Amino acid sequence: MYFYGRIDPDIEKKSGGDFFAWALPLFICWYHPEPSLENFQAVFNSQSHASPLVKSRNYLLETFPSADKFDTDYGMFGGREELMVKTLVPSVDPNEEKLFSNKHVNRLTGEKKILTTKFPLCLPPILVARYCLNGILPHIGGFRKNPYAPGQYLWDHLCALIEAVTDESSLKRLRELVVKVLTYESDANFPVDNPTAVRLARQLKERYDNRDFSEAMLIVWDEENAKLGAV
Repeated sequence: MYFYGRIDPDIEKKSGGDFFAWALPLFICWYHPEPSLENFQAVFNSQSHASPLVKSRNYLLETFPSADKFDTDYGMFGGREELMVKTLVPSVDPNEEKLFSNKHVNRLTGEKKILTTKFPLCLPPILVARYCLNGILPHIGGFRKNPYAPGQYLWDHLCALIEAVTDESSLKRLRELVVKVLTYESDANFPVDNPTAVRLARQLKERYDNRDFSEAMLIVWDEENAKLGAV
């Protein structure tokens, strides 16, 4: 579509239809000639209902990250993943929503009414934890994935919502991640040949050292750090 500077009106009207899995905003951002948060936000704002945004976010965080074939330097979206996450998950409040209002005409009766759809600007805490850890822990654990795995950009969301995460599996995985990060410099088994793993571990360790997490998240890290010091 960017070869000609326009989108087929019929395809756009159907949010991409089968051609774009009804998730046209994702593909517009993917192929955008000038990727930026401002331009991606303009794509977001141009939508007239919530469905294509919901589908775009599902593809970004649920469908594509599970594919091992995106473990090259390009990843899936060539580094646009962070901008996409910022656009599609702009809030850390699971109750915050954007409303879309549309005129609807009943084909049988001709009755006109306004239909409202809602797009949650954040995700439930259980999904934030799952997606975030899935974007970081495999790298830290020595597995190769998309170097721009979108879940890694949900870390601040997880910090804000950690007290609301009740899923024991996610909480256990979080503590596993914390230990791996705290010991990455001395752990002989740490995947030092994986630049993404090194980058993520260094970033998280530096942020912890600077106390740049929420108080609730710092408690988790402090507890694991204390256990390591007692060994």
